Amino acid sequence: MFKGLVGTTFTIPTLSDAGEVIPAHAVAAWNGTETVYRVETDSGKVINRTARHPLWAANGLFRKALKPKIDPVGWTFVADLAPGQLVAVAETLPVVGVEEMNEDEVNVLAYLIGDGGMTTSSLTFTQQDGRTLDEFKECVHRLGAVVSKIKDAPYGWRVKGTKRPHNAVLDLLRKHGLDRKHSRDKRIPKAIFSLRRKLIATFLSRLYATDGWASLSQGGCKEIGFCSISEGLCRDVADLLLRFGIHGRVRRRNTVNAWCVDLHGYEDCGRFAEHIGIF
Repeated sequence: MFKGLVGTTFTIPTLSDAGEVIPAHAVAAWNGTETVYRVETDSGKVINRTARHPLWAANGLFRKALKPKIDPVGWTFVADLAPGQLVAVAETLPVVGVEEMNEDEVNVLAYLIGDGGMTTSSLTFTQQDGRTLDEFKECVHRLGAVVSKIKDAPYGWRVKGTKRPHNAVLDLLRKHGLDRKHSRDKRIPKAIFSLRRKLIATFLSRLYATDGWASLSQGGCKEIGFCSISEGLCRDVADLLLRFGIHGRVRRRNTVNAWCVDLHGYEDCGRFAEHIGIF
């Protein structure tokens, strides 16, 4: 799938020896057929790399109520990593897009990725009465389509075009590769990753308004989460959160047969509340 990169040069973010994310020039060369390793951290981050790809590693000793003891190993080939070792990951991903998109399109894409039924030509949206549904209707109307109640479905709504067979919202989904996608196959469109920071925050706030939650304890926020049957969608969400310096733990929750992105602690929950929020 990456054959087209061979012979090209480009810039990628990487870690400096000081642990900072810096740009680095890279060239893609053909190395032949090699064994590929899957590296997964306890926090749910996953990469697939060849045997001689280096990662910065360390050994760690974690004891309850005591400060962790970290013994650096340094740059280590993936094939030489041992289970339980620590690997360095970025504290934040300082990649900011500059592209623009109609905010109504951003909102509708987020809402339908979360609560949309798009496996047939009959496009539906599931949502109870409230601000989320009101905004969805307004956005759809401005895009040139209409939302109507589905009979005998308490929370079911159908999205139709104003002039058959044209449906502006269905065209939007086709444009971003979401048409006829089952929930397990939904992903965040590539165009969203290129947007400026404010629009990415808007997208996430609407996505979390569908399949997200915030759990409060007496002392404040206990957990902020997002859940989907699509592993890829949850990993996309975690990648976008990292652009705000927010670290989401991706894990499979077998009890509900789905994947989750969990945020714990005042730092990550506080950043989410400050920069994104749940609409």
